Amino acid sequence: MVGPGKPGTSLAAMARSRAVPVLNAALVPAEAAPELAGRDVVCFSGIANADKFHASLERAGACIQETMVYGDHHMFTPQDIRDIAAMSDRWPDALLLSTQKDRVRLTRANDPGRRLRARARSFPVVMTFADTATLDRLLRDLF
Repeated sequence: MVGPGKPGTSLAAMARSRAVPVLNAALVPAEAAPELAGRDVVCFSGIANADKFHASLERAGACIQETMVYGDHHMFTPQDIRDIAAMSDRWPDALLLSTQKDRVRLTRANDPGRRLRARARSFPVVMTFADTATLDRLLRDLF
């Protein structure tokens, strides 16, 4: 289960009632994450829970000025790219951030000049597990 939240808690309880192991994990900024303390940020994402992404940025010290949120696994259109670029233009001193998975969706098809891809930075995260011994055991049992 990654992070807190009622849906995850209910699912974890159901799994435990069936003797299925539940591992708790958290997404934390990777060492390569940009320094955000006190920085103005505008961001876009197409993930299931954008609030968690925004909370991660704020915990890293970012001052979020504006966001654009799309549905999970959103395939950005040329119009989306223009909208995101316009948001970034409204905040010329702000860092334009996205998730790693969304930044790679900026392609030649939707961002022909690759202008937005060049301007946008991703906020890399790594998953950390609370109980690495159980994770190691489960993986060892698989292989």
